[in-house]
Amino acid sequence: MAAWLSESLGTALPLVLVSLVLVCLLAGGWPRVSGQPFQSGTPIVLGATGLVALVTAWRTTTEPVLRFVAVAIAMALAMSFLAEMLRKDGRLGLVNSISATITGAIIATGFAGWVAAVRSQTGAALVITAALALVFAAAVVALPIHPGWLAAAITVWVASGVGLLAGFLVPNSNWDIGVIAGATAGITVAAFRVLLSDEHRYRDTIPGMATAIVPVAVSGIVMYALHWLFL
Repeated sequence: MAAWLSESLGTALPLVLVSLVLVCLLAGGWPRVSGQPFQSGTPIVLGATGLVALVTAWRTTTEPVLRFVAVAIAMALAMSFLAEMLRKDGRLGLVNSISATITGAIIATGFAGWVAAVRSQTGAALVITAALALVFAAAVVALPIHPGWLAAAITVWVASGVGLLAGFLVPNSNWDIGVIAGATAGITVAAFRVLLSDEHRYRDTIPGMATAIVPVAVSGIVMYALHWLFL
């Protein structure tokens, strides 16, 4: 047991580092994605929340691995209100600004789900399969396919097919893990394509990257929930 735990912590470290980079990109672009009137405090809140969630998911040695993510969310709530108190612009759009910051912070904690999932005994196969499906789903959803429902349907089918293929090729995986993980990734990407598309502010580099990262973050919690199903 101790050997497996040590190995799982070491395996998760590269994913923690990659996730930290994605958290920083999400934090930098989220104010413009959410259309906040005041932007200076939000990146700090999102970055700190995502970092705390990642570290707790990586270093927690007993199940449930994500139990301390609630602490990160509570910290985000307090920091969000503190950031608004420090504003000097009359606090225009106060409610919208707080809501957007807290929403972004909760999304940022989703990367902890990937770390928690990869540390499970079947998690590496699930994470690899889901990551491949997300890549292909993001590629399909970026194509100029109209109408929107057709683009969403194609995205889900392509991601499911990639998951099915990965289920046969990835070690310790199988076709049902692949199909479910792929379909889940496809649905997540397609849903956020509908929610976050056709806005001119997303076409800039940083907001565009933040928009692309959102479904990746949200999928982390979903994949952590799925790993219990396969166990």
